[in-house]
Amino acid sequence: MFQKSKKHNRGYTLIEILVALSIFVLVILSVVEITGLLLRAQRKAIAQQVLQENVRFALERMTKEIRMSKINTPSGVSPSLNITAHKESGDINVTYALSSNRLIRVAGGASAFLTSSAVSIKSLNFYVVNGLNQQPRATIVLKAETTDGLAEIRVQTTISSRDYSI
Repeated sequence: MFQKSKKHNRGYTLIEILVALSIFVLVILSVVEITGLLLRAQRKAIAQQVLQENVRFALERMTKEIRMSKINTPSGVSPSLNITAHKESGDINVTYALSSNRLIRVAGGASAFLTSSAVSIKSLNFYVVNGLNQQPRATIVLKAETTDGLAEIRVQTTISSRDYSI
């Protein structure tokens, strides 16, 4: 009557527990690795976005001003570009160059960075065509990267001056 069946009192063996624990650890490690990959991809995407926004802002600012100015830099390759910007208050001398790995605009003695400190300009060259019987134009070629090194971009654009007072 009070006889216990050994069939129902059976527990898990040590091997079964180790196999289940190993499978659980593998699943958890996979989830952690996938989460790490996703976080790294997100950081890289954000760095790329910051870099593109900074470079686009700087180039748009320069393009707008160069287009409506007289290019003073002689033909050839130059690390800086000098223009005479026509403003309502009068003409001012403006220079674009590289300073401390940032793009800088110097106008009338005052200087302002066009890129943030999160972006490092690795190279900047202006290819200028400015001769007789030629439309003055400048090609800007730059290489930039984020300061954390997660994103890099190379950009080239050409701007022709609309100054016809030659």
